[in-house]
Amino acid sequence: MGSEDFSFDPGGRVISKRLVFLFSFSAVAVFALIVSWAAVTQGWFSPSVHYSVEFDSGEGLRVGTPVSVAGLKAGQVTKVELDRNNQIVARIKIQKKFSRNIQPDSNVSLGRPFLVGEKVISISPGLPGTPPLAAESLIRGEQAFEVT
Repeated sequence: MGSEDFSFDPGGRVISKRLVFLFSFSAVAVFALIVSWAAVTQGWFSPSVHYSVEFDSGEGLRVGTPVSVAGLKAGQVTKVELDRNNQIVARIKIQKKFSRNIQPDSNVSLGRPFLVGEKVISISPGLPGTPPLAAESLIRGEQAFEVT
């Protein structure tokens, strides 16, 4: 046997080191492509804008809760805390391309889009022609009516 060959198989078949390297390299390359594709489609590399949303109750609200603008997934909750007035404040991160649709008259609600499933912060765009809400602004949210 040469230095380029070795056996993995108890049956005595010889597998080339080059073949093992090509298989391993291909597997790593495919994995990297899949992760990159997922990152781009999830908006991991797109610029973002942060806001804070204040709620009376944080039931079902957690880090990672999705945020939608006009029904489209636009971001997620990055932090949840209780302020000194016993209000729940959720820090949200929105893709910058959606931030122009968030105006001072936008409605923000926390609820479930279906009868079951996780909660979502839904933001409805304000009136057309209204300037967008400044980044880092505090928005007052409301609980959506739910049947329990």
